[in-house]
Amino acid sequence: MQTLKADQAPLSPRWAEDYAGVYQMPGVDVIVKAVDGKPMIQLDLNPPPGLIHEAHEASVPLAPLVFVGKDRAVIGSIESPFAQLFFVRRADGSIGWVTIDARFYAKAR
Repeated sequence: MQTLKADQAPLSPRWAEDYAGVYQMPGVDVIVKAVDGKPMIQLDLNPPPGLIHEAHEASVPLAPLVFVGKDRAVIGSIESPFAQLFFVRRADGSIGWVTIDARFYAKAR
């Protein structure tokens, strides 16, 4: 059994059925997936054509996603989180959105 760090929430072996997927808003894809059975997150930046923007990498590299409660996670580690995420459920109980920095990203697939 996995030893949990302080405040780390245990995950069901079937966690990916709920959380894994692509969450979108214009210009950004948030990808939650399993890598070697562990939750990971990646941000792909896709500015709309014609939008003036700073030059930057097309994506943010894969980073660990650590669940700290039901439908709540941090990017990076508990000791040094990069950002907090909240997964928001639909009325039927399925995950419909993820929030990062008060922005909602709809689950597309």
